[in-house]
This record gives sequence, structure tokens and C-alpha cells, in this order.
Amino acid sequence: MNLGVYYSELLDNPLVNDELMVKYADIRIENQHSQGANVLVRLICNRVIVSEHIHRITQQGNPGDVLKISDVRLSPGPYGFQVFTTIIGHHPLQVSVQMKNNEQSIVRTLGMETFTEVDVLK
Repeated sequence: MNLGVYYSELLDNPLVNDELMVKYADIRIENQHSQGANVLVRLICNRVIVSEHIHRITQQGNPGDVLKISDVRLSPGPYGFQVFTTIIGHHPLQVSVQMKNNEQSIVRTLGMETFTEVDVLK
């Protein structure tokens, strides 16, 4: 089976005044491809997988072609995101992550420029 893999750069989440700088993440994945796909989304904090979400995403233009995962809780220290999908090609998925503080205000947005895309062919 072929896989499309996206992984973010490693980011730091320090404590500021005893509060996490980034407490939550909202993940949005839009299918830009003409076929549906399975999608596995991982959040890794301190080199440990702390959250995994498996979903089916439909082909572009159909209901269900956008996956939204809200309020994923982060830990202090380094963190990153991984997305695995059963479709390959140049940017078949559009990935964005909004990072929010304790008051749910957006403090940073990660777009495709933050992610590296690799196709694993078998």
C-alpha cells in the first residue's frame, strides 16, 4: 500500500507564568484529491504519541471532504504533528493547525509551509 505522509517541524511549548503557551490545537484537513482516503492524525509531545485520530475523508467536493479535530490538548515541551493518508501525489491534502492558548485565543497558525510531505511507495 502507498502512503502519503505529512509531518510538521518540531515546535516548543514552554510554560509562561506557569501556563502553557499553547494549550489546544484545532486541526483541519481538506481533501484536494478526486478519491476518498483514510487519514491518521497524530500529535507527538516529548517524543511520545499522545493523541491519534483515524478518519475516512471523502473525495473533493463531497460532504465529508474536510476533517476537523478540535481542542486537542498539548503538553509542555517539544511537539509536532503527523498525518498519514492512503492517497499520494502533490498536496492531495491541505493541512492547517490553529494553536490556542488557555483563553482559546489563536496564538499561531501552522500551514502547509510548516509540514514536509513525503510519498511512501510500496
